[in-house]
Amino acid sequence: MLELLPLNRNLVLEATPLSVIEEALAKKTPAGSLTRPAFLQSLVDEYQAKDTTLERRTKILASLGNFAYDPINYAWLRELSVVDLFLDCLSQESIINRRHAIAGLCNLSLDPKNRDLLLNTTHTDNVALILQHCLVSTDVDTVQSAMTCLSNLSTTKNKDEIQARYPQIRPLMETLATAKNPVTANLANVYLLEHPRPCTY
Repeated sequence: MLELLPLNRNLVLEATPLSVIEEALAKKTPAGSLTRPAFLQSLVDEYQAKDTTLERRTKILASLGNFAYDPINYAWLRELSVVDLFLDCLSQESIINRRHAIAGLCNLSLDPKNRDLLLNTTHTDNVALILQHCLVSTDVDTVQSAMTCLSNLSTTKNKDEIQARYPQIRPLMETLATAKNPVTANLANVYLLEHPRPCTY
């Protein structure tokens, strides 16, 4: 069983070629340890193995969600189809697994390429999944991650299109803006300010 290691956030990675990143990581990786891509692959393989327990899968989801926080991992996580893995978890019965999955998607949605994957409706309407299983959840963390993810997906170029395609978002946000939880209310109010109703005149 793999040990889930803490992230190293000490590298400056913006606009850095992947080959340079891999070289820098290799220097920081102890001899005999798995490289970052190999470690991520091993996590995905273990998650998908038939004999992996539900408890272990939950821990792996949490770890992958943490790795999704670090831009250094975006390309590798895309190659491993971790976006799809997280999306598949949104409809699971486990509240904790849904919480970890939407948190991972929230982290990944900061990246333009990941946003494109999430907004691609060729096979599945991923935004509808987020709305159905997360934005109306009874779990506060899940709701807040879903709100942030929707905000990340809605850019200056596409926000009017998203509002038109998913008109249910606004009334849900208006309801959440009155929530007793101050973080939830603030996130909803920020969304409403950044996404005003389209002009009808």
